[in-house]
Order: sequence, then C-alpha cells, then structure tokens
Amino acid sequence: MLSISGDTATLGQLTRDKGRLILKDRGFLKGRTLPQQVEPCWDIGVMGAVCHQSGREWESLTFVGTDFCISNEDLSSSRMGMMKAARNQFDENLLDFCGSYYRGYQLMLDSHFLPVVLPHVVELKDGNTGLAVSNLRVAGVSMEALYAVHDHLQNVIAPHLSLEAEDVFVDEDEFSSLFGKYQ
Repeated sequence: MLSISGDTATLGQLTRDKGRLILKDRGFLKGRTLPQQVEPCWDIGVMGAVCHQSGREWESLTFVGTDFCISNEDLSSSRMGMMKAARNQFDENLLDFCGSYYRGYQLMLDSHFLPVVLPHVVELKDGNTGLAVSNLRVAGVSMEALYAVHDHLQNVIAPHLSLEAEDVFVDEDEFSSLFGKYQ
C-alpha cells in the first residue's frame, strides 16, 4: 500500500499489531520520498479497485477494472486506450476485468503497469466499495524502487497463479478421458 503521511510517502504492507492495522514500511522507497513525487498515483494513475466479493470461484480479494468503478475523474483517451489495450492470454482487458486480484495484478504487470493499493475508497457500481489500485510507474520514484516493487509482486503473485498436481482433484474417469491415450 502506498500512503502519504505528513511530508513523506511510505510504500509497505498492511499488518495487524495488537488488533490495529498498521502500514509497515518495506523499504522500497529508499531515502525520503516527498508526497509530490507520488501524488500522480492519485491523480492520473488509478486503474481499478481491490475489494471483497463473496460467492466468487476465487478465494482471494477481487480486482475490478475502471468499468466497475464510479469515478469522477476525467480519464484521458490515451490512458483509456492503454488500459483497453492491456490484455492477457484469456483476452481479458484491464478496463472490464473482474477476477482474483492475483490475476488482475498479473495482467497489469504483463502490460507494463505496476499495481499499488492506495488508501482511497472507490465506490463500485454494484453498491460496494473497494480501495483504489494505481500504477506506481506514474510516480516520480527511482527505477531501483520500481524494480524492487516489480520483483516483490512477481514473487508474491506467481505461487497463486500456478497449480501443482496435488492442487487439482481429478477422478479416475476424468483422468482416463484426458490422459488415456498417453498410457
């Protein structure tokens, strides 16, 4: 989560400490980062929202694109074009994406965006709320910080996007129909 507090910006992880949520700095933004350096994330970087939606086939939080958000922002046509052009191997685009936040984040990473959650409430068209997800690449931070965040996200996301053989339940009949000709 990217947060501004006073005259400094912090990029870290929300954790619980004695029943309270605190933002623990992960050290991605080396040295002092001024609010002005990251304010573009709030102004021009919002790409969607992360929220809790029950009854979904995925167990994680949900990422939704801007088509599912109520926004008062004037989104430029070039930014909208970039978000529409951001597609994954399933032909899902970033504007109307609705899925696990792991898949949503991977879609953003594959499209050269760098997702970061902001402590900014976004109203959703279904009446719920979520937290804004922005593109950290619009911030004026060092390339070293961007690389570190990218690598961290890849390491966190990758295990949730692949299945091991033990993770998949297939009964004998289904296994035979799928792999019988290879026996």
